[in-house]
Amino acid sequence: MINASNNTFIFHSRPDLVGTECTDADILRIINNYKYEVTPEGKFTYSNNDIVASCKYIQKRNWFFIISDLKADVFKMILVVRIQSFAVCFIIAALTVFLGVFCVERMMKPLSAINNTIIAFKKNDFSGAGDIIRYLSRKDEFGTIARAVNELKDILQNKDKLFKEMFQVQTVGTVVTAAANGEIMLINKKALELYGFDPNEERKLTVQDVRNQFTKEELDAMDGQLKSAVNAKEGEEVIFESSIHYGDGRVGYILTHAKRVTLSNDDRVVVYSLVDITAQKKLEINLQILSETDFLTSICNRRSGELGVSNILKEGQVGMFCLFDVNKFKLINDNFGHAVGDKVLVEIAKAMKKSFRNSDILIRLGGDEFAVFALGVQEDKSASIVIDRFMSNIDKIELSEMGGHKVSVSMGCVYVSGDEPFAALYEKADSVMYECKKKGGNAHAFYG
Repeated sequence: MINASNNTFIFHSRPDLVGTECTDADILRIINNYKYEVTPEGKFTYSNNDIVASCKYIQKRNWFFIISDLKADVFKMILVVRIQSFAVCFIIAALTVFLGVFCVERMMKPLSAINNTIIAFKKNDFSGAGDIIRYLSRKDEFGTIARAVNELKDILQNKDKLFKEMFQVQTVGTVVTAAANGEIMLINKKALELYGFDPNEERKLTVQDVRNQFTKEELDAMDGQLKSAVNAKEGEEVIFESSIHYGDGRVGYILTHAKRVTLSNDDRVVVYSLVDITAQKKLEINLQILSETDFLTSICNRRSGELGVSNILKEGQVGMFCLFDVNKFKLINDNFGHAVGDKVLVEIAKAMKKSFRNSDILIRLGGDEFAVFALGVQEDKSASIVIDRFMSNIDKIELSEMGGHKVSVSMGCVYVSGDEPFAALYEKADSVMYECKKKGGNAHAFYG
């Protein structure tokens, strides 16, 4: 504060200047410029490159009250104020956004819970339905939606329970797998039983678990059919049979109907219906065996024997064909009766089974006429071993009804090294066998 009459300091921020004459050029310039800048209220401002000042003239005392500061300090303060203002604005904005998000999330939480529950329903998962119970009592739209979804849960849960009960009580085995990776999605108790598992055991069954129930040969036969089912046209049915060897030694047979289905969500599945045909298959096998087996001797009959030899020769196999009959068989029937004659034929078949291998084909052509195809026999040495063993077993046949009379056979043999008709083999062996008849006893000879 300065006394304008003598330019002395009345007050100063520096106490040592009070009472001294002002020599500050800027302050003197302010006082000098007063008559040009002063406002009606007696105020005016002043600034130059270094300072900024505000002046108030007190007319009654002829004093000047001046406040001045360096521009750098003034603008530094303004910058601080701006930064502080920006920080406050940022904090306010962040709080506003946070509160907004919090409010929106709080408002959308019921809808999110409802949406998650519906998604779970699509997967037959009703465990998360409790998440919407808290919203059932609300009076707004969310409450209405929550109540509707809860009712839907009850309907779907009842239908799902009913479906599972019906699915399990079926007498037909049913399996549903994902077409993409073969993962088992559903399997009922009958299917578990047919695959050799305990139907009452709680377990998560995998495709590999089922595959382990089959032998490699069975899997090789099935894999092509399973692939056909996955790649079949929509609704096209693939039908195939498979056999399964159970752990207790039983052999079962399963008839499978497979059909690919596309679900409403575009997922592709394959539905398998399994029927136990073990009884029918065993009957079929037994009937086939009966149709191919001689009733009296239990070896191949003429039709199946001829077919077996023909098939082996077509495959390029080689061996020895032997044709023989019982010497003086008519006299055996006439002297001892047909029942004894039948016993002789049965004993000859037993001797054949003892003398030849399981891979050889043993045939009763009819009456007392028999044939053998010894697979792979092509040399005199191995042929002699087999034939001598057979003749020895024939010589051991003893029937009390025949009173010590011996049974003997005459045999004609042919080496076979090419695909030759059965009739031609029979004719060659028969011609040699006829010559052996003249020798008597157990006799054999080779064609050529």
